[in-house]
Amino acid sequence: MRTLATIVGVVAVMAVARELLVPLALSGFIALLLNPMVLRLQKWGSARLPAIIAVSMLATAPVVTVLWVVARQFMLVLTTLPEYRENIRTKLESLRGPAGKGFDRLAQLYTDLQTSHDLVPATPPVPVTVIKPPPSVLEAYSLYAGPLVPSITLIGITLVFVVFMLAQWDDLRDRLIRLISAGRLTTTTGALDELSDRIGSFLRIQFLINCGVGVVVGTALYFLKVPNAFLWGFLAAVLRYIPYLGAITAAALPLVLTIATSEGWSQPAQVFMFFVIFEIVINNFVEPYLYGTSTGISATALLVAAIFWGWLWGIPGLLLATPLTVCLVVAGRHVPQLSFLNVMLGDQPVLEPPAKFYQRLVAMDSDQAADVAAAYLKDHTLTQLYDNVALSAVRTAEGEREDGTLDDAHYKFMLQAISEIAEDMARDVAKRRRAEAVAEITDSAPPMDGAAAAARLRDRVAAVDTPPPPLLKVLCIPARDEADAIAAEMFEMLAPSIQAHARALSVEDLGTDLAEIVAEYRPDFILVSGVPPHAATHARSRAKMARRRVPAAPFLAGIWGLGPERSLRSRLEAAGFDGVSGSMEELMGYLKDVMPKTATGVTPAPGAAEGAGNLAVPAPSAASS
Repeated sequence: MRTLATIVGVVAVMAVARELLVPLALSGFIALLLNPMVLRLQKWGSARLPAIIAVSMLATAPVVTVLWVVARQFMLVLTTLPEYRENIRTKLESLRGPAGKGFDRLAQLYTDLQTSHDLVPATPPVPVTVIKPPPSVLEAYSLYAGPLVPSITLIGITLVFVVFMLAQWDDLRDRLIRLISAGRLTTTTGALDELSDRIGSFLRIQFLINCGVGVVVGTALYFLKVPNAFLWGFLAAVLRYIPYLGAITAAALPLVLTIATSEGWSQPAQVFMFFVIFEIVINNFVEPYLYGTSTGISATALLVAAIFWGWLWGIPGLLLATPLTVCLVVAGRHVPQLSFLNVMLGDQPVLEPPAKFYQRLVAMDSDQAADVAAAYLKDHTLTQLYDNVALSAVRTAEGEREDGTLDDAHYKFMLQAISEIAEDMARDVAKRRRAEAVAEITDSAPPMDGAAAAARLRDRVAAVDTPPPPLLKVLCIPARDEADAIAAEMFEMLAPSIQAHARALSVEDLGTDLAEIVAEYRPDFILVSGVPPHAATHARSRAKMARRRVPAAPFLAGIWGLGPERSLRSRLEAAGFDGVSGSMEELMGYLKDVMPKTATGVTPAPGAAEGAGNLAVPAPSAASS
């Protein structure tokens, strides 16, 4: 509440003190642009004051020249427009159509009723003519030059502030750091550096986009035979510095000109369609991507910022909308109390993939959850997807179901969706690996002629679909419920990547004779799969029951989400487990290390977990037989 009250108070002060703060903000922004050039002249041997004067003149001269050229061209256009008065009237008449004629008839009917004999006064009104004296010099000045005075004053004050800021740049920077650092000089310096880099990057990209827009607009209008085409292209580049409003103005001016000067509606329609298509492409694809990546602001936040600052400060607010919003985002990154600004305005994902995946499942949207998993899989292995995303969601669901936050309907849906998504991702990875292997075989095969050579190539491709014989077999049994069984299924899908074979039992299979399954499958290990929060307790109970049926089998515990702490691992080892794993990656690394010696030199399939490290207790030698 204090933060909200502070924000409301700051906005109120900014609205009231607009006349003072707008020149300060504009001058600070311009000084930030010009200071690198001043420093460059100083490095070349110039003193600070002459460098400031030279840079100010160099920055002002092009602006004045451009304004003069644009003013001349505008005056030329305005002087030629009266020649097309009849053409404009004809086009306006053509726009009226049947609806306009109907309104004319209604207006004429109303006039006839007003002038009927029963409404006409007995004596006609006496016409009166009001003759105004010619305005005085002061009145003429107030009428024509008065509206320009605030703008001219704003420009003058801004230029004065810019010169003084450049002259006192080092002192002002030190005072700003002293004012806002609160003793954290490293954090403040890093924030100011980030602010300068982001604004500089934004300005460079904005300049390149605006130049490109000017070239494209000028060239397109030239081929559309619009008068003064390159003037309108130049204005499109300049006016685009004013967000949204500038683009509308830049499109309206040549459109109005073509309506006035062209015969018919063909040319205005072409100009209108060009601007519509061009602005859709620029506003929806080019600018959001480039501005978002350069400023760290989301596309939606850029639009909201333009509306807010335009409402608060008018046209100057529109000009400063992006730089001022960059300041807010940087402040949100470095000031804990303002972190909500970075969440609201920044372009970085606010939900990590595991949280985003779980949120989509809670919303019972399995399609979007699958999209999150697929996006994560582009930069990670299938093992990492299962460990960091899928099993994380299973653990969270188990915990929330335990404390009553998650109802049974959501819980069952989430487990089913996670199982299906895990299977789909494994299938996609297998297809991709097969395609890569086939492409590698095809690309590396020498040119061959004859049916025998083609048959050999087909055999090599067919061999990709024939998995090598497993070097190790693992029987996976759930510790208690469906969540444990789903985790076991995930390992079953991962096992072939290390040339192992796994068979995952379902919860229903727990009621069958385990000794008969072991005798038939003959596994090297029996893995008890358990998902926290009570995985260790359930795993010990399940292993105790299983040993009654198969006392000689080596047991492993898969407690998915178990950290590196030794206490729980030691208790599980003391309970009779030959090894304890806290993740799929750790388990797969352990199994690769205990595979038969004949597996030396065997290369696991691409994407297999590597470097997971050994478990605390080595596997018994019998497991390698």
